[in-house]
Amino acid sequence: MAVPRQSHSPYRFHCTDGHMAIIDPTGLAIADRTQVRFHAVEVALHAMERVGAALDWSDWIVDVHDGQGRRVLVLPFREILPVREILPVREILPAGEVRPVGKAARVSRAA
Repeated sequence: MAVPRQSHSPYRFHCTDGHMAIIDPTGLAIADRTQVRFHAVEVALHAMERVGAALDWSDWIVDVHDGQGRRVLVLPFREILPVREILPVREILPAGEVRPVGKAARVSRAA
């Protein structure tokens, strides 16, 4: 049985609604690919917490790319909007350790 190769190259977690974007300029190295979705949820929650009700988040997505620039996940914010109020904003680390998110994001207009 083949074991899936785990990549330590950084995943980039960009957020966009097609008009505006929050760009992840550095990415995050994640050894266990199963943690990518968990981190994408945390990125969306963090973006909504930082910007708040100033935006309609229903058309936003987290667009995740691997170190080679390949899209590996698209997570619509609307999938997590119902749980936004009950979940604390946390960063889920590959080892299962949890800590508050403190990473700043750069907001720019999408091309």
